[in-house]
Amino acid sequence: MKTGMCAAAAVALIGAAGAAQAGLEICNDTDAFQSVAIGYLGSDWTSEGWWLLEPGGCVDALPGDLQQRYYYYHAVADDMAFQGDGYFFCTLPDAFTIVGSEDCEARGYDSADFKEIDTGETALHHVERIALTDSIAVEDNAPDTGPVTDSVDEPPADDTVATDGDMSDDGPDDDFFDEDTGNPRRGTSRG
Repeated sequence: MKTGMCAAAAVALIGAAGAAQAGLEICNDTDAFQSVAIGYLGSDWTSEGWWLLEPGGCVDALPGDLQQRYYYYHAVADDMAFQGDGYFFCTLPDAFTIVGSEDCEARGYDSADFKEIDTGETALHHVERIALTDSIAVEDNAPDTGPVTDSVDEPPADDTVATDGDMSDDGPDDDFFDEDTGNPRRGTSRG
């Protein structure tokens, strides 16, 4: 009897250890730091960002079972221009969650071109890998799209922006942003 109970407990532990992960995971397969934003359809089109991914790093951008087949992402790295697929979402230079993808500029947001992710018809979990082929090299004087490093909290219930920093017009923190590229400096974080 004891042996049967031990065997059942061992099987339960093995099953728990091998439980499937769920959600949308974004991984950085490049040798550059990437700032990543995502777009998806919830109750309305929603965009969230930014997560800073170091080379080889991953983030669980949307934990839990995937509810849609298609998701979208935008990635920005120093000296690289992201090539989207023509799916535009609203963004901000600081951490954000924005509900609605239309009239971005009229609502005070930036607009960025996102790349489509097809997770398949029945996927509960998907890993999307950012590769060098997603971007092209840009010249030193090219405009920057302005990513940031902080991850976002839970999305708000309405068309408001959730930030973890001050959104005043005092200008960027000179110690945090590189003055040439406007991107976050490596190894810095917002207090």
